[in-house]
Amino acid sequence: MADIRLVLSQLMVPAALGPVTQRRLEAVANVLGENPVVVAQEGVSPGSGVVITATGLHVELTPGSVAAGFHGVQGARLERAAAALNQVIRATVAEPTGGAVARFVAHVLASERAVDILNRQVSDVHRRLPGRLEQWLWGIGYRYLLRTPSARGECRIEPLLSDPSWAFLEYVLGSVEQLPAAALERFAAERQQEFEGWVQEVSAELDRAGKKGVGGPA
Repeated sequence: MADIRLVLSQLMVPAALGPVTQRRLEAVANVLGENPVVVAQEGVSPGSGVVITATGLHVELTPGSVAAGFHGVQGARLERAAAALNQVIRATVAEPTGGAVARFVAHVLASERAVDILNRQVSDVHRRLPGRLEQWLWGIGYRYLLRTPSARGECRIEPLLSDPSWAFLEYVLGSVEQLPAAALERFAAERQQEFEGWVQEVSAELDRAGKKGVGGPA
């Protein structure tokens, strides 16, 4: 069976927050009550700030959004991040302005290099690139666009650039309409269940394909 590592699980809500000050970050840390180990301005983007707790909960604030999740915490549940997100929104008096977006990333190691399995699933017609670009082809990924009456998103499967033995899997799904606070935890739980089921199916298919030398992810 393939090895699966959860890299990221995150829930983001667009919100009118305004300037991210140190005082505001400290207010977030206090309301979380989980012995924060990092409280700092300038997160992954300019004008942002992060609060990271001892249990691995990662909260990021920007002037236009609030996000909570886990980075590399195996077994993490996004419902917990959703509950924290509601606390943060109340503590910062942020006003949600759009639908919630769930994002998950996992790495999967199969019985053969993922880059080789993925490459051989695409016919010569579909892998054709103009001119000498074809000579530079190193790996092929898959992107699936998702659409329902209430949500939009995508799934991606591609070789992991840092180690092509692994496959990179990403699932992103956002609600079209703004969700009430009471619905965030259910939204998070449903998205995680979908992601985990998809990852298990892909990892099993990669494992079978690697052993047989044929087939590929469904």
